[in-house]
Amino acid sequence: MASDHLLEERARMADLLGIYGKLLTEKQSTIASAYYLYDLSLSEIAEQEGISRAGVSDALSKASEHLEHYEKCLSLLSRSEHIKTMLRAIRDLPESERLAAYEKLGKELENGI
Repeated sequence: MASDHLLEERARMADLLGIYGKLLTEKQSTIASAYYLYDLSLSEIAEQEGISRAGVSDALSKASEHLEHYEKCLSLLSRSEHIKTMLRAIRDLPESERLAAYEKLGKELENGI
């Protein structure tokens, strides 16, 4: 569904903001946080920041582009998701297999996944 996709995209952007937000300009970070973390509308942000809705939209667009660029270069979010997936899979293993799986994951982490 379209709404599910929008929610997933907002959640992804919120995650990227949490990882890379400090790399944005202060204005981009403030606007992106208001939109993705606090769920404010463009109009609410525009009023709060004293700029137009178009200015908010432009800042969000640039912030999103930067966040996606950082993720493309550094892959910190995808690495984190991979580790979480691996840990969930390890928890589901029989106890006798967990230690070996944790050791394997540890080696992957040491090698930079």
